[in-house]
Amino acid sequence: MGDNYSNSNQALLDELGLSSYASNDRFAKEGEEKEEEEVRPEDAIPDLPENRDARNFLKNAHNKGLYMPVGKEVKVMQCFRCKAYGHRTNDRECPLSKQGNLILDSERQAREDPMSRFVALKAKQRQEKYERVAMLKRLVDEIRVEEIDRKRRKKEKKESRKKHESNSHSSRKDKKEKKRKKEKEKEKEKTDKSSS
Repeated sequence: MGDNYSNSNQALLDELGLSSYASNDRFAKEGEEKEEEEVRPEDAIPDLPENRDARNFLKNAHNKGLYMPVGKEVKVMQCFRCKAYGHRTNDRECPLSKQGNLILDSERQAREDPMSRFVALKAKQRQEKYERVAMLKRLVDEIRVEEIDRKRRKKEKKESRKKHESNSHSSRKDKKEKKRKKEKEKEKEKTDKSSS
């Protein structure tokens, strides 16, 4: 009767298109053994290029017994910084070992050495002071150069006025002298006419 009942259930499942459920472990018969999938240790590590060495090591490693290769360091662990497998956070292999988190490092330094903040602040203020002094020196030099140029232009303008005045003054003198000479000649002519 049990066989007949299981056959009718199987027929019903086939009719509904659910026959795949019969092969599931929940519906397996007691006498059948469950087939186990082979668990490979390298499957625990994601298949990424940076994890290739760790996966290859685990793929070639023995599954049974104690196996440690001679002369090779075995690290099958995940780095917290770069999230790659095969090294730890501060190991040389980590691409992020030389660079750190600047914010966390500065906070750590402030906790461990509170005076460093004040020393850094003083150094920054000193640097800003030197930069301001250098800027003021540049401004003073620019002003001096402009003042020298202004004085030179003023001197040139003054000299050009003198030349122009001297030229115009000499021409006035010449005109006046010519006029006087003409007047003298006219007077002489008048005197000559009156004396004759």
